[in-house]
Amino acid sequence: MYRAVLPITKSSSGKYRLGQKGDQAFEYALQMQEFPQSSLFRAMFEAKTLKLQHLQDLGHRLARWHLDASTDSVIRAFGSVEATQAVAEDNFRATEQYIGSVQTREQFEQTRDFQLNFLTEQTKRFRNRQSGNWIRECHGDLHLNNVCWYPDKALLFDCIEFNREFRCIDVIYDTAFMVMDLEYRNRSDLAYGFFNTWIEHTGNYEGAAMLPFYTSLRAFVRAKVKSFLLNDPHLPPENKSPLQEQTAKFYSLAWEYSRPRQGICWAVSGLSGSGKSTVASWLAQQIGAIHIRSDAVRKHKSGIALDQHGNESLYSFEKTKKT
Repeated sequence: MYRAVLPITKSSSGKYRLGQKGDQAFEYALQMQEFPQSSLFRAMFEAKTLKLQHLQDLGHRLARWHLDASTDSVIRAFGSVEATQAVAEDNFRATEQYIGSVQTREQFEQTRDFQLNFLTEQTKRFRNRQSGNWIRECHGDLHLNNVCWYPDKALLFDCIEFNREFRCIDVIYDTAFMVMDLEYRNRSDLAYGFFNTWIEHTGNYEGAAMLPFYTSLRAFVRAKVKSFLLNDPHLPPENKSPLQEQTAKFYSLAWEYSRPRQGICWAVSGLSGSGKSTVASWLAQQIGAIHIRSDAVRKHKSGIALDQHGNESLYSFEKTKKT
C-alpha cells in the first residue's frame, strides 16, 4: 500500500537522507507498507473467512469513493453508447474463433444479440448515465484479488493506471466486476449483499437496470482474456484443462446474464422495529434482488446522509408520497 512520497536529500557533508524536511530534494521515493497476503479478499474467500460484513464495508467505502470520483466531458465520453458498443463488438470479433471449444455457438450468438440489442434499445438510458454524471474515473479492475482487509477495513488497490479508457467508466460497470466475480464463485448472496450496500449509499437505484448488461460484459471480457491464454504455446499441459474449465464458465456466466428473466417485486411491511429491513435484506441476498429501503429513499430525496437522523418532516404525508 502507498503511504507517502518522501524526499531524498543530500547534506553539505555529502550524506544522503530520506524524508528530511527543509533540504532541497534531488529525488523522491515512494514509501509503501506490505500487507499480509492472507488479508486479500480472494485468500479470505478460499479460507472461508470472507463474510458479508466485509463485502458490506467494501460497498459502503466504494460508494463514497465513486461519489467523490472525478468526471468531466472527456471522462463522460468514455461511457457513450458508441464507445461501449465498440468494446462489445471487439470482444465478439476476437472470440468467435473459440466457438466449439470453450463456448457454444448458441451461447456466443445469444450473448452477442443481448449485448448489442441492449445498446440499441437503451440508448436513452446510456445518455442519461452520461448527463447524470455517472461516468467517472473509477478503479477499473475491481475483483477479489484487488481488495484486502487491512487492518480493520476494506482497502482497494491496483486500479488501472495504464489505460484511461478502462477506468473512465460507468460506476455500475465498475461495481459489476465484483458482483460478477462473486457470482462466478457461486456466492450470489455476497454479491448482492455488496451491491445493495453500494446502491443504497449512492442512491443510484436507476443504475440497477444496467447491471445485467454490465455483468454480462464483464464476464465476457474475462472469458476473452482467458481464451487468449489458451493460445500460449508455453502453457504447461497440466494447466490447460483447468484453464479451459474456467474460461468455459465465464462464457457460460456471460450467457446466463443475457437470459430474459421475469421481474418480481416483493414488498415487506410491518410495524416499526419489527425487522422489516433485516428480513428484506436477507431475502434480497438469497434470491439475487435489489433491496430498496424506504427510509434510505426518503433521506436521499431530502438530501440527508444515511447516517444522520431526520426530523418529523421526513415522515410527512408529502415526503411519504414522494418516496
